[in-house]
Amino acid sequence: MSQLTCAELVRGYLHHLGEHFSCREQRDRVWIVSPYSYPDGDLVEVSVKEVRPGEAAVTDLGETLRHLANLGFDPRATRKGSYLLEEILKQHRVEVERGMLVKRVPLHAVGLAMQEVLTACLAVSHLVFLSRGFRPATFAEEVAHYLVEWEVRFVRQHPEMGRTGKRYFIDFLIRGRKRDGLLETLSPTSRAGVTPMVNATFRLWSDVPNERWRATLIDDRTVEWLREDILLLEGVSQVYRWREDERDFRRALMAVIDR
Repeated sequence: MSQLTCAELVRGYLHHLGEHFSCREQRDRVWIVSPYSYPDGDLVEVSVKEVRPGEAAVTDLGETLRHLANLGFDPRATRKGSYLLEEILKQHRVEVERGMLVKRVPLHAVGLAMQEVLTACLAVSHLVFLSRGFRPATFAEEVAHYLVEWEVRFVRQHPEMGRTGKRYFIDFLIRGRKRDGLLETLSPTSRAGVTPMVNATFRLWSDVPNERWRATLIDDRTVEWLREDILLLEGVSQVYRWREDERDFRRALMAVIDR
């Protein structure tokens, strides 16, 4: 019989959420940064402000619809999008004012209002999947965005000639002060896709001259990576998991660019 209980599961989930929320004060309002993210990867934030004695407004200050606009999509531009937007707002009892998702409540109900506005922001942002032109970012594109944020100079799809004469295109050439580094990203969509990617990457690193920093960054958010797969890659490169090893990966990057 399972040792897990409902109370333990709920407690663990709430503990995880609590660790990943953060706040910042800005003049007369408090910003709540949630662990939830928009389709482009940015974290969902809401603002809480006491608008009059005993009443607060929880709002995204227009960020959700602005994110959709940046992706070239406006749900209000089509009948279906407008209908779904209205249904989301009614379900979460949230209003749209001047492009902002807003909910006004007594101070004692701010916690519930935050949850409803955050959930509405997520639901509205996912309407972008109605757009035929929307294409989710690839893992390599997410990593490129991360490198830009940390002001790392890099070259995408860097060509390298292996000892066998085979030509490879490595995801990133990292520009260092004294010498460069190489970074390959792996993001299989299923467990069945892990082995072919690992084998190809093992051959890549085995064939390319190894005097430089070489790292394999694996996407550990949706696929389970077996220890033997990681050990194989660790024999030819440094290996970092995107979710679990982000801090170690960042330190390694900083060491390369500061050389």
